[in-house]
Amino acid sequence: MDNVLYLLVFTIGFLLSGLWFGCQFALTTVITKKKLWWLEMFKPLITGIIPTIMICLWGNYNVLSLDRALVPSLWGVALLTVMVASFIILVGADRQKEKDIHKLLPQCVEAACMEIPQRAMMQYFAEVVLIYFGLNGFISILITALIWCAAQMVQLLFFKQKATKTFWIEMLASFVFSLGIGYSFWSSKFIPMTMLCHGLERFVTNKIGKK
Repeated sequence: MDNVLYLLVFTIGFLLSGLWFGCQFALTTVITKKKLWWLEMFKPLITGIIPTIMICLWGNYNVLSLDRALVPSLWGVALLTVMVASFIILVGADRQKEKDIHKLLPQCVEAACMEIPQRAMMQYFAEVVLIYFGLNGFISILITALIWCAAQMVQLLFFKQKATKTFWIEMLASFVFSLGIGYSFWSSKFIPMTMLCHGLERFVTNKIGKK
């Protein structure tokens, strides 16, 4: 019975990710039409903030908790996760090297903002639903990682793109990153930590790059 409930939580979360991606697409259309290019880097934040606030109010949850914000071991796990995920990408993927800091920083901001829908919205949503069903909330870390990997697969199919070696390598890195950073967030309940680490990972992998 528990396995069925875990699958149900995954399915609900996956549908939530679909709604979020739909909002992303709609916002992209508005930005393109109105030529509001400076908003590009903030898209994940804009589309994720309202459902995040609703979920946090629903679960009486604080993603800015300072209780464990400075625990060295959690920062250690988070930074180690950045190193491992970056290593996977740099060794296996053909990520383009970006030398222009003015182009790189917006990418880092966008990556940091992605933590709002990925962790503050999705992971906490999964945790709340799991606890509601009487299940282990810790499994929300794995479920969230699987949801975003499945979402990447759907995007690939939707846009009729080819699953290249780089795609699989970056998905592996994304999965590893989501597990490690997910644990840090689950333990700390401090979203700025994961935002900083996601931005750092984007900076490292694009600043060094291969090409």
